[in-house]
Amino acid sequence: MKDSEWLRIALGDLLGKFTIEEVCEQLTLLAEVILQDIVDESLAEVGKKYGKPSLPFAILGLGKIGGGEMTFGSDLDLIFVMDDTCPNDSTEKHDDPISPVEYFTDVSSRVIKRLKEPTNFGILYDIDTRLRPYGSKGILVISLTQLKDYYEHTADIWEKMALMKARVVAENGTFTANLQETIKNLSFYCLVSTEDVQRSEDIRMKMVRQTNSNNLKKSEGGMAELEYAVRWWQHMKVKQCPQLATPSVIKALNILNELYPEQSQQWTFLKETFDIYIKILNRHRLFTGIRSSTLSEQTLQFLPHLLPEMDLSPSPIEFLNNTKNKVHQFYVKTLQTVEQWLKENP
Repeated sequence: MKDSEWLRIALGDLLGKFTIEEVCEQLTLLAEVILQDIVDESLAEVGKKYGKPSLPFAILGLGKIGGGEMTFGSDLDLIFVMDDTCPNDSTEKHDDPISPVEYFTDVSSRVIKRLKEPTNFGILYDIDTRLRPYGSKGILVISLTQLKDYYEHTADIWEKMALMKARVVAENGTFTANLQETIKNLSFYCLVSTEDVQRSEDIRMKMVRQTNSNNLKKSEGGMAELEYAVRWWQHMKVKQCPQLATPSVIKALNILNELYPEQSQQWTFLKETFDIYIKILNRHRLFTGIRSSTLSEQTLQFLPHLLPEMDLSPSPIEFLNNTKNKVHQFYVKTLQTVEQWLKENP
């Protein structure tokens, strides 16, 4: 199913039948349908061994799937969560009893294995679970109580900003509303200090130094920097406009444009640039078959042919450099705005 759907979406993109937002939405929906199907199968398999689970269970998607802005070749950033706030904290009675953590770890491990299992057509999706509390050193499945405790007392600022792009993408039980509200409060409404801003900037600069300048995601002025800037604006203005508590960069920019029409030119530039970055990544990955966000010299030279509908003058390299310079300038101004906002709102 995935390959035929990818082909349909890719043709719709190449033939101009879908906007870039529609491409992202369809790729995201495809991933969610596949993920939920595998979750249901895994729960059924584990249920045969240990009985039905008594606790609700959900999977948080972060990054591109969380924002509903998946590209061709996007991996899935996932956090597995169980609701330990329910009165009953044990699975259905069975000959071979098992704790809820063990139960859902079995389920989650099966989900990951199924998604990454090699087939004649490659794997379904690459999975990254390192954004969970304590990263690769933490347990695979965490409880809602543990999630709240970690983000309230331990998480670094970059982890809270990453959580701003989280939403429930698969579930078992009535857990979504409670979990969604929890992550919104832990991320969009968390307290921020000037030290947090500097620490976030230190992390960004380290990422840039370690990245190839042709990497469209992590290089200076790339997609990550654009998203960082938008998240800071969301954090500053979410109390004024609760609708800004959205994991979608595109939706956030549309809302900011409505809130501050006098700055319409900059919001429009950022939205168009975000669309351009995604479109370039999509064509690059379809053309090369490589999931990397780093554009090779061959891809850069061939970009005008991959994107005939776009004006990349005077040259693809100069076009991208000019665009990234403008994004970086906006990012720097945003940090200055954040620092001023913190002084005025101690």
